[in-house]
Amino acid sequence: QEMTARKVLLLACKSGNGIDDELLANIVRQTGISEAWLRNRLDTVRQRWMLSLDRLRILREKRYAYYLRAQKSRLEMQNLDPDSTRYAILERDYRYCTKRVDDLKNQCARLQMAPSNRFLAQVLGMCRGTVDSTLASARKHEYSRVS
Repeated sequence: QEMTARKVLLLACKSGNGIDDELLANIVRQTGISEAWLRNRLDTVRQRWMLSLDRLRILREKRYAYYLRAQKSRLEMQNLDPDSTRYAILERDYRYCTKRVDDLKNQCARLQMAPSNRFLAQVLGMCRGTVDSTLASARKHEYSRVS
């Protein structure tokens, strides 16, 4: 019973942003955990999620700005003589901007949206090994398989 409650708690925290009041009440009923305590922990997880979302938004805005700058340079290059100094400057700027767009795209892909197991262990006051093993066993469970 305790193991199931721990699994439900950790899965709820992993997907903390998508939990509404009805689901929260079901989790409280199933696990026997205080609703105020669980709501407090989920709010902490949601705050971290909002920070990640803000970081992602900022990275996407930067990426779009570099994309526009690269397109502007490319369009200006079309009207210039390839041997001119201005063309060389624009070409260098175009290469720089396209490299930054690729770097920011990779940075967006690496940004972690779900809370880490280490963060969950810290928030819930559990050992990290307990969090890791509980989530690993939940992953092996039948309800986590997609048909």
